[in-house]
Amino acid sequence: MSDLFLILIYNFISIRDKENNEIGIIEDILTFPENIIELFNEELNRRYFLPIIKNIYSVKEEYGYSYWNVLTDLGNKKFTIRRDNYSFINVKDNRVMVIDVDGNRYEISDYEKLDSKSYRLIELML
Repeated sequence: MSDLFLILIYNFISIRDKENNEIGIIEDILTFPENIIELFNEELNRRYFLPIIKNIYSVKEEYGYSYWNVLTDLGNKKFTIRRDNYSFINVKDNRVMVIDVDGNRYEISDYEKLDSKSYRLIELML
């Protein structure tokens, strides 16, 4: 499935190629054999994997990239983001989505509830 993307739309799953062209829709994955359902679930879990950032230990800026060291609800993570309009997205109110160079997404549920050091580290990006 590495050349395909699965996107969950309500109860349907849209199958898309690398160029984001839809190549089909699956109405109900339960009609497939168990081993195929497991593949669907693995891909959906990978696609919708969204750790929540709880604390920011450090952010280092260098040559248009930011190197992050954070604590998430799933443990410590290190990742890199590009300093552009597509990597740090204000979603709603104080909620922010951070997208790293590998396309992994992280969420800051409410940046005003971060500790003062974490808030200072991301203040310029807000």
